[in-house]
This record gives sequence, C-alpha cells and structure tokens, in this order.
Amino acid sequence: MILRRNNAMTTTVLGSHPTPVSRQSHARKDFKLWAQKVASKFELKAAQFLELSTFINVGRKLNATDLRLRIWQQATSYKILNGIEEIKVESANTKTAVQKVTSGLKGRFQLSTDQMMQVAITCKDMLVQAGRTKYKTLHVDVEDRLKSCADTLGFQNVFGNPVHEQVLRTMIKKECSGIRSKFHTLASHLLSFDGLMFIADCIST
Repeated sequence: MILRRNNAMTTTVLGSHPTPVSRQSHARKDFKLWAQKVASKFELKAAQFLELSTFINVGRKLNATDLRLRIWQQATSYKILNGIEEIKVESANTKTAVQKVTSGLKGRFQLSTDQMMQVAITCKDMLVQAGRTKYKTLHVDVEDRLKSCADTLGFQNVFGNPVHEQVLRTMIKKECSGIRSKFHTLASHLLSFDGLMFIADCIST
C-alpha cells in the first residue's frame, strides 16, 4: 500500500496490493478446501486427510496443477488401500463363518434327549392350542417358539449355528408331520357329522 501526504496534512491511499505471503496463505487455504473435498469423495480416514494437508505444505513450491495431481494420486492410493482392508475384513468374516459351519459338520451335531423331548412336547402343545386353524405351518411356529425361549428350553447351543439349526428344523418337521398325521386320523374317526368334518380338513391344509 502506497501513502502520500499532501499539503493539508491528509493522507491519501494511492493503491494496495496483496503481499506474496498473503497470496501463499490464501492459496494454501484453497488447496486444503479442495483436498478436503477429495478426501470426502474418497471417504478417506481422518489421518489420511491430514497427510494430504501435509502434502500441501511440503509442495508449496510446486505449481497448482502439479500439486493437485499429486494430491489426487495420493488420495486414490489411500482409497485403494482402504478397499483392500475392507476386503480383508470381509474375507476374515467369511472364513470364520465357514469354519463355524465346517466345525458343526465335523462334529455331526445331534440334539440331546432333553431337546428332542422338548420338541415333541412343544409340537403337541401348539397343535391343540386354541384358535389354531392352520396345521401345515406348525413346524414354523414350533421353531419360532423354541427360538424365542431358547435359554429357558435349553436350545442355546442350537440357534446361531446354521448346521445345528438345520438339524433342529429337520427334527421339528418330522415330529410335526407324525403328530399331525395321528391327529388327522383320530379326528376323522371321532367326527361322525359331515358338517363337522371341516376340522379334519383344516388339519390337511
């Protein structure tokens, strides 16, 4: 800024220009804002964004185009590395799941005597519960009941393991099928009026 003092003892501002220091500070601020947008676009971590900011300070002598290109390349590298880490995590989770299933297969899981007895009791109770009109989905309702009361009924070691759940599901279907068949036969013999045969028909639907 240039000042000129006139005869009336007043000061006139002839003009002002930004200093090199202020221009550099403004440029760094613009670069950091741009780097922040790049980091957001690539979903970079906070530490990675800080490293991009360091790039700006270190490369202050580079021209704008070159510096932006270097920042973009570094951000791209971080994005790729983050993607690789995510793949590793997913692979580890998949490996754990496979090992869990394999372990169940190798162990040839079987329900205990108490668990099989509980399945039979639950099937019978739910077959004759008030309001039941659908019987072909009985096995689904039984499994839901056992799952909701797993801790109480002793099925903690079943639910959460796909192999164990499949063993239980097979047992439930077999038990429900047998009980439903017996109940259908009994109902058919006991009902003598045609108007009441719909009860037996319901058991078949």
